[in-house]
Amino acid sequence: TSAAREGARTGVVTDPFDPTPAVNRINAVLSSANLAPTSVLVVCAAPCQADSPVTATVSVTFQTVVPGFLPPVLGSLTLTQSATMRYE
Repeated sequence: TSAAREGARTGVVTDPFDPTPAVNRINAVLSSANLAPTSVLVVCAAPCQADSPVTATVSVTFQTVVPGFLPPVLGSLTLTQSATMRYE
């Protein structure tokens, strides 16, 4: 959740819009938690101008610690979170 939020926040303040700093911020937040993303996407609705929505979407793979504890989830599960803020 915080990685997507941090990415969206970084994306809304880049001028002109550039997703690279936002993706870098997401990767830094995930890295600090020892997580690696399976996918990261930061987009601004075209044309990207003031008040346009900027959405950051992050997916990570969750490995169950005890596979028998969650019988329907054996092994891994992909978790996805998005955050949207308006472009400044």
